[in-house]
Amino acid sequence: MLSEKRSHIYSRDIQKAFTLIELLVVISIISLLIGILLPALGKARSRSRQIQCASNQKQHGIGVAAYSGDYDAWLPISAVRARTHVEWRRALSPYTLNKDGLTLGSIELSQTIYKCPDLR
Repeated sequence: MLSEKRSHIYSRDIQKAFTLIELLVVISIISLLIGILLPALGKARSRSRQIQCASNQKQHGIGVAAYSGDYDAWLPISAVRARTHVEWRRALSPYTLNKDGLTLGSIELSQTIYKCPDLR
């Protein structure tokens, strides 16, 4: 009687377990799906970088247009006068969203909208 219970328990465990073949089939299907999806994800990443670059260019153009509207159709220029240096990026910084690297005492500005993501 006891041996019958043990054999019944063991046979139930064996039926629930996966075989090596089944595991290999599942792994091969997963690797096949990954192989199909990775190039598509790479293309999507490349496309998102292109869109971000176009957005940066648009933001820059909007900043130049807004500056021009405020200064009687004058465009921002870089000029060195006496001891001051006026940089066009500093002149455009209030009109663009490029505020993350701006330090008032320095010419150093973050170039986030002035470079495309692929050029890093």
